[in-house]
Amino acid sequence: MKCLGINGEIYSLTNIIASGAEGHIFAIEDNDSLLAKIYHPEYVDEEKEKKIVYMISHSLNRELLAYVAWPMDALYDGSNKFIGFVMPKLTMDADLNEIYHYPPKGAAEMPYKNKLIIAINICKTVEAIHQSDYIIGDFNPKNIGVDLKTGAVAFMDTDSYHITIDEIANKAFRCKVCLNGYVAPELIERCGQNTYEKASLPTFTNETDNFALAIHIFKLLMNGYTPFNGINHTESISTGSPGVGNMAIERDNYCFKPNNKPQAVAVPPISALPNEIARLFNKAFINGRINPQERPTAFEWKEALEDYEKDLKKCSKNPNHFYKKTLRNCPLCAAEIRYKVQFNHPVNTMGLDNWNISNDFDATKSDLISPSLPDLPESVDEGWD
Repeated sequence: MKCLGINGEIYSLTNIIASGAEGHIFAIEDNDSLLAKIYHPEYVDEEKEKKIVYMISHSLNRELLAYVAWPMDALYDGSNKFIGFVMPKLTMDADLNEIYHYPPKGAAEMPYKNKLIIAINICKTVEAIHQSDYIIGDFNPKNIGVDLKTGAVAFMDTDSYHITIDEIANKAFRCKVCLNGYVAPELIERCGQNTYEKASLPTFTNETDNFALAIHIFKLLMNGYTPFNGINHTESISTGSPGVGNMAIERDNYCFKPNNKPQAVAVPPISALPNEIARLFNKAFINGRINPQERPTAFEWKEALEDYEKDLKKCSKNPNHFYKKTLRNCPLCAAEIRYKVQFNHPVNTMGLDNWNISNDFDATKSDLISPSLPDLPESVDEGWD
């Protein structure tokens, strides 16, 4: 299938390499660095075309395109009808949803230190996206891929991002969906029975992204469980009911707020984390419920997670387990034992690989064991070199 770009460039699409609700992802002949997303006809309209063209003309920093599948050219058929867009081809072996699985299997069978590196790389990418005045909106774990060889992240489905044009005039290219269980409480309350598409602005904001980001970080650090699995400390874990998804968020069931405890026995105690990380979780889920601007930014998380990464020691019993140096015993081993006792379920282990965080941003990409975005420039118009 042949398609035309905005300026008449011809793209020859070959085989379908992935499919989703909105359309298919195609390989492009003689170009291994790009892919094409072709929408199903029912998802094509004038607004979609305008949004894609806007994103192309207001693109991200070139360096960020190595981590974000941003539209690079709009695609049209032989009748000059808009049908999709071209985007960078990013390397990914698994998505976050697979990495969250507990007990670990498949992609989730990786050292704890690697999950911390993934969290750091996500934070760097989110911070750069926010610096570019874009909002992710639907922070779906299936939209975040990971290269299991390096820990580099790949942000997909960027055509759903939320772009505010004029808040006073209620004009925006809207994010129209958000995965249940990742919606900020103020957004749940604001939208009510309305859809994200119809509710008055503001809907998605940096603060709603920061809420979902904190959930992802919690899951990466705490065996894949949602922070909203809390029950009252007097309740039995077999009878307590935190609710699921947005219901648990509405009920304010953060598992480490005062008088709460996790229902999931495999969640390590909050004391297993450095004090600064525990403080940031409280800001995200307790303070941030009252004032969303209290939630930590991606940059704040990055700084705290990098400090945590430097303070880890490897467990002597399980090569996949790492924990802070000040602890006498491994909290991940303890969580594993609690899980086995409750479910009589074996937990697999695998050896440590060689991931690491590189702070040498003068190195070439091939020199980086774990590709990481450089610190953000003071102005988004400045280069990162």
